[in-house]
Amino acid sequence: MSWKKGVALLLCSAVAACSATSGWIQATGSDPVILVHTGGETGAVGIESRLAYHAASKCVVLQAGDGINIPIWPPGTEPIVVDGRRGVDVKGVGRFLDGDRVQLGGNAADEEMIPSVADVRRCTGLPGRQKLIVVGQVGR
Repeated sequence: MSWKKGVALLLCSAVAACSATSGWIQATGSDPVILVHTGGETGAVGIESRLAYHAASKCVVLQAGDGINIPIWPPGTEPIVVDGRRGVDVKGVGRFLDGDRVQLGGNAADEEMIPSVADVRRCTGLPGRQKLIVVGQVGR
């Protein structure tokens, strides 16, 4: 590979990395609100939790002992309401509603990676929040 192609490849990689950290997450829905990432490698640390609805913020969260974790769901995940229960429909996996157990594979996100967009911060700035979890795999 020529040095020009190598530099071009490096620049493209740098631009993609910058885009991933500034626009890699978005808030979806109004009630409930969920956070969804654009994809990529998320790791596979296993987490078992219970889905919960945080009424004050209207965000779908994960119960974590005395606090909550904020899931950042994989692409294609949609917020849903079924018989008054709020939750998510994970593409290719199915529905999970408030109170349901969920098994996740993912990694914690660093706070400084989260964009300062008001709709996103609505869920990430909740009191009692312990971790932001970038979800890669979802199961029952």
